[in-house]
Amino acid sequence: MLKVASVLVPLAFFAFGAGQSYHQRLREAAQSVERTVDILDQQARRVFEVQDLILQQTDDRVAAMTWDEIGSSETLHQWLKAMDDRVAQIDVVWLIDPQGHGRIPAASSPLPQPPGWRTAIISGRCSPEPPVLSSASLDRAAPLSVTCS
Repeated sequence: MLKVASVLVPLAFFAFGAGQSYHQRLREAAQSVERTVDILDQQARRVFEVQDLILQQTDDRVAAMTWDEIGSSETLHQWLKAMDDRVAQIDVVWLIDPQGHGRIPAASSPLPQPPGWRTAIISGRCSPEPPVLSSASLDRAAPLSVTCS
């Protein structure tokens, strides 16, 4: 009996300690995952806030312009180029008219291909009125589409 107890008591303490250690590591891992998710959530929110701000600024900039003015404005081209150079979260801001044609100012001709998932798209109303903000394309495989309001 003494021999059995001399084996079982240390074994019980070992099993208890191993269980405690396992649960402690599990809690630490869960906390680490929660912290990582919080950080990623904050970063994603910041990126979307920056994109929204850029879309709003672009919308404000072109609100009073016609599509022909947009297509020929050197000032707008320089402003868009400066925005592209300053903001790492986007590659380019596309201005799409109601017919689905890119209206990037003439100085940027020829019209480049869409750069991928970081493309901010601004489309126009289904009339000759000035363009309005439409949506942001975040899917690399999504086709370029026009949304009219």
